[in-house]
This record gives sequence, structure tokens and C-alpha cells, in this order.
Amino acid sequence: MGLLDDLVTQFPPIKSDTSHYEAVGRFITGFAGAESSVHLMARKLSGMSDPKARIILGGMKLSQLMTVVRQMLKLDPPSEDISSDIESCLAQLNLISKNRHKLAHRSTIFFDGNLLVSNWSTAKSLGSWEHQVFDVPELCAMHSDCLRICWRLHRIAMPESECETVTLMGFLSEPWRYAPLVGKS
Repeated sequence: MGLLDDLVTQFPPIKSDTSHYEAVGRFITGFAGAESSVHLMARKLSGMSDPKARIILGGMKLSQLMTVVRQMLKLDPPSEDISSDIESCLAQLNLISKNRHKLAHRSTIFFDGNLLVSNWSTAKSLGSWEHQVFDVPELCAMHSDCLRICWRLHRIAMPESECETVTLMGFLSEPWRYAPLVGKS
């Protein structure tokens, strides 16, 4: 056996039904839905035809797109309630996007019941590396908020659609579930 084989056998096997990985998968797909709703909102606020807006706004990074949406809200603000709702969604998605970035672009390992995410291999110095532990409730809270962001922005951008059910309205009006812990990097 080689060194790598020895190392792999020291770690417990990762089972496909591990709740952490399911929660990560749900969160990442929920985040993609929230991100697509920001694109929908930007196209709506642009006032352009959908094909023209897609040419101009398509492919933008989320942070750039959020800036564009905020600038459009200043130019031609909708009602205060709608502007406030959009800003609340963007602010929450910005908080969550930091964790999505870590999960997608850093090293992860499931060890001893925890999902550990670290940039130790890509940090500019050994003294500046960061790590974060994600638990299932935190991942589920971020997923729930992403779904709420997706539906709230979709409802604003397309009020004529059929997303106005009594059950959904209760879900949309709930407070955000995810809040970063102080000192957690």
C-alpha cells in the first residue's frame, strides 16, 4: 500500500446518505435558484425587452448584478415596500453568497461528524489560512432563505404569475433563518 492508500484508510468512509452532503447539495441548488431570480429582477427593472436584457445582463457575476439592481432601484424606484423587500433579499443573499463561495471554492472534508471547509492549500501564507465548520442546521437555514429569496423576487418581477398561494405567502413573510455567527470566518 502506498502513502495515499494509508491516508485514505484512516478516514471513515463517506456514505452517500450523509446528511451534510445532502444539505450542501440542497443549499447549492437553492442558491442557484436565488441567483437566477436576481437575474430575473435585473431584466425586469431594466425596462428592456427580455432578449436585449439577457444580452446585456447575462453572464454577470452575482455581485455585479446586485450592484446593477441597486442602481436601477435608485433610478426608477418602485414603491417603498417593494424596494425594501428587494434590498432585504439582496442583503441576505450577499451574506449567504460568502458561504456558497467557500463551499464551492475551498477544500472540504467530512471528518468526525463535521464538514470542515478550509483554504489552507490556497492561502497566501500558512499564517493566514481560514477554516469554517458547517453543520446541517446552518446549511438548511441558508437553503430555506435562498428559496424564500427566489420566490420573493420572482413574485415582485412577475406579479401576474401563479406564485401567490396562501401557504407560500406565509413562507415568504417569515424572518430570515440564516445569520452568520460572530467571529466565524
